[in-house]
Amino acid sequence: PTFLYHLCNAFLAIFLSFVLLKMLRRAVGRVADQWRAANAEESFEIVRRRLFETPDSQAIAKINATSQKLVDFYRDHRSEFPREVLENDYLDRIRRCYPIHPELFDRLYEDWSTLERFQRTRGVLRLMNTIVGQLWRENDTAPLIMPGSVPLRADKVVTELTQYLDDKWKALIDTDVDGPNSAPAQVDKANTLLGTRLTTQRLARTVFMGATPTLRSAHKGLDK
Repeated sequence: PTFLYHLCNAFLAIFLSFVLLKMLRRAVGRVADQWRAANAEESFEIVRRRLFETPDSQAIAKINATSQKLVDFYRDHRSEFPREVLENDYLDRIRRCYPIHPELFDRLYEDWSTLERFQRTRGVLRLMNTIVGQLWRENDTAPLIMPGSVPLRADKVVTELTQYLDDKWKALIDTDVDGPNSAPAQVDKANTLLGTRLTTQRLARTVFMGATPTLRSAHKGLDK
C-alpha cells in the first residue's frame, strides 16, 4: 500500500506538471503573439523608438516638411526615380521611418536580414545604433540617413557590418568603397563638382549596402 501510495503521488505530480507546463506555454505564447512584430515596418518602429526620442509637435512639423520636400523632388524628377517613390504611400513611409530613409530600411530588412546570424530587429538595432552614433560624432546634418550616408570608413561601422561577411570585405571597403584612399575618394578629389558633395563615395556606399548581401542569391547586385 505504501508503494502504491507513493506511485500514485508520483503520477499525480507528473500529470500536474504536464498541465502546468501546457498552461505556461499558452500564456507565454499569448504574450509572444502580442509583442511579435506583424511586419518589417513594425520591427523597425521598435528600432526607431530605441534610438530616437519621440518627436514633439515642432519636430513632427519638421518631419512632415522634410518628407514632403523630398517627395516633391522625386516628382519633379520622376524620370530619374522608381515609380513607387511618386505614390502618396511613399510619403507616409518617409514620415514613419524618419530619420531613416525607407530605401536603407528596405535594404536592411529585405537583403541584410537574409545573411546568416543577422537578426532582423536586434541586428538592425545594433547596426543603426553604431551608424547613428558615428554620424552624430561627425556632426552630420543631412535631413535623412540614406544608404549613401552610412559611414563605411568608420572602424566601428565596418566591424559591425563585416561580421556577417567574409574577411576579404574589410580590404575591399578600404580600396573600392569608402577608405580615405579608395577609388571613389580619388575620383571625388579629382573632380570639384563631385567632391563637393562626396558624390562618388555616396554612390559607392549605396551600391555596397544594396548589393553586398545579395551576392550569393539568385538575383545579384543592385539595379538603377
